[in-house]
Formats: sequence, structure tokens, C-alpha cells
Amino acid sequence: MRRIQKKTEHIQRLCTLALLFVLGISVAHASITGSISGTVTDPTGSVIPGASVTAHNTETGIDTTTQSNAQGFYSFPALPVGKYEVSIKATGFKEYRQTGLTLDATVAVRVDATLEVGAVAVGGDCTKFRSPC
Repeated sequence: MRRIQKKTEHIQRLCTLALLFVLGISVAHASITGSISGTVTDPTGSVIPGASVTAHNTETGIDTTTQSNAQGFYSFPALPVGKYEVSIKATGFKEYRQTGLTLDATVAVRVDATLEVGAVAVGGDCTKFRSPC
């Protein structure tokens, strides 16, 4: 009977250690991310829903993309720490780009963008359209 009790206590200790290990990993993982969010507007201050927003990690080359919602808001709630560029595209507007962003653990970076009206050149000969490239 005593032997069974010792085995039970041993198993309980192992389970407790395993649980603490898993919780420790979860906490550590949660603390190595940060967030980028903001609002996309036009020059009059009106929000731009449906804008394509890309967070590009310049160290890994990984892109994460989302869209602005009906209120013009976008969010990347859990990006790995690193250096980022944010680009925002919407039909009828010039592309917006913010470079040199550093995302540290548990940091929330805000990138609000006012897009300029105008078409984006998509390659080829811009002189055909009589607009500067």
C-alpha cells in the first residue's frame, strides 16, 4: 500500500512539473510578440475600409497581410519581434509606406496612415498616361 502511495505522489509531482513547464512556455511565447495597428484615412479624414495592409518583417522577409475594417482600423495583434515596414494600398489612392519600425516584446506600435488620392503606376511606360512616375 505504501509503495502505491509513493508512486502516486511521484506521478503527481511529474504532472505538476509538466504543467509548470507548459505554462512557462506559453508565457515566454506570449512575451516575444508585439502588435502594429492603426487607422487608414483619406486627406479629408474619412476612413478607408477594405484597404490592404501588409506588415513586412525586413529581417525574415515574411509578410503578414490584413484589411482595414468598416471603421478604417487594422491590427496585427501578435507579430514576432523584429524590424518591420508597413505598406497600405487602396483603390484610387497612392501606396503608403512606413519604414524603420522596431517591434519589441509586448510593444504596441501605432501606424495611422493618411492616403493621398491618385492612381499607382503599375509598371510599363508611364509617359503614355502623361503622369509622373
